[in-house]
Amino acid sequence: MLHEPSVGETTIIDHYIDSFLKSEGKTEEFLKKQFSNVHASSSFNDILAKVTFINSFYNTQIKNDHLRWVATRIYLLNTQYKVLTENGEAEGIVDYYLSDSADKIECRKLVDYIAFCDIEKNSPDNEKHISAGNLYVFASKYCSWHQFKKFPIVDSLVMGLLWRLNEAGKNDTEQKNIGTYRKLFRQYEMFSYSNYCNIYDDYIKFINTKRPANTGCYDYKKLDQCTWMYISEKLTNLDNREEKKDKIKEKFGISPDYKAHPEIIKKAEQELDHYSINNREESYECI
Repeated sequence: MLHEPSVGETTIIDHYIDSFLKSEGKTEEFLKKQFSNVHASSSFNDILAKVTFINSFYNTQIKNDHLRWVATRIYLLNTQYKVLTENGEAEGIVDYYLSDSADKIECRKLVDYIAFCDIEKNSPDNEKHISAGNLYVFASKYCSWHQFKKFPIVDSLVMGLLWRLNEAGKNDTEQKNIGTYRKLFRQYEMFSYSNYCNIYDDYIKFINTKRPANTGCYDYKKLDQCTWMYISEKLTNLDNREEKKDKIKEKFGISPDYKAHPEIIKKAEQELDHYSINNREESYECI
């Protein structure tokens, strides 16, 4: 597993990070450049550009004719809901929570707000009555590309790995191995981003305690890259053994079942109400 200390002169984690960069490095550099160009901008067109980039290169399964709708969600979230800063000024909730000054823990709420809250139900751009569906993965990637040190990426296969480690912990109480790197959790806890981050933080803390003393600490970005590459390699090996793809997904991946846990959506909507302002019609007219 990933806690193995080294392979040759590098850690096994470094090995997977290098493999990831060889495979996806050009895409990473392109997205980094695009997001740095429009990082401080919250105009609708710039939001739409970033939504399109993420969906194209990360395959977040947003249909092309829904891209404008997703951008509208983020734009309206930023214009309709404000955070009162330390200077006493009201700032758009998206701009504030993706800024350098936002608290690392507090800003995590933004992912759930983008993913779950019915922000644009009365917007002219939602005349097709599109359902939010699963924007959870997309929302984490959108936020991560703005602030990767604050937002780990949610991925169904990574959730599957964390869950398998959790299950291993039930039978690993004596060895105190990777299966018990944190207290046990229930699967649905990962469907709320704050809870997911708590689980992921314990995971990254455990990995860093096992690293050789002469290597640097791993952050969200590096461990996201490593974990994704590690799982991809395992899936490739399974595929080579001619296992069916649906069986591979069933064995490794976890797709959040939000309909079974409406309390997650309800909590996000209740929290978001505290940031609401009364300028909704004006916001629609600006798009």
